[in-house]
Amino acid sequence: MAAPMKVERKGKYNKNADFNNKMVKHRKRKDKDRYKTFIGSKSEGQGFADQRKRKMYYQYKKLMKKEKRKEDNTNQTSIETEPGDKEILTKPQNKTKNKLQKARQQFNNDKQKQLEKKKKFLQEKQEREASLHSYSQSKQTRNKKLNKRTHKGQPKLANQIELVLEKIQQQT
Repeated sequence: MAAPMKVERKGKYNKNADFNNKMVKHRKRKDKDRYKTFIGSKSEGQGFADQRKRKMYYQYKKLMKKEKRKEDNTNQTSIETEPGDKEILTKPQNKTKNKLQKARQQFNNDKQKQLEKKKKFLQEKQEREASLHSYSQSKQTRNKKLNKRTHKGQPKLANQIELVLEKIQQQT
């Protein structure tokens, strides 16, 4: 009898063939984009043109805001130059502050508080240093008196008695 032939079934999954196909597709895509220097093209929906358009729109809006601000400033100065209206126009403007003015005021208040806090801290530090210096001076003089000795090495009792007398006088 003849040896049975190997027949591949239609539904059988071949891992190697699928893996090879993915690798080829990946390589092709990579080679295609290799020399590309920018994002966007006619086939991709013109991404670079869209970015340019958005930038121009932003610059246009910015310019319009500047012009509007200039117009507002010129209108306020021309209206204020009239003698009777000056008082009327300045009072409501002082009452209503925009967010920038409020933020500046808040910043200035915070800065002022910080400066006061810093001055207070420096003053306290100087006081501490002065008291520490006076304490170290008094301690140094007391130790000098206590460390005085006779020529035989015995402590001088006269100095010790003086210090005890000074303590008593300070307490009363």
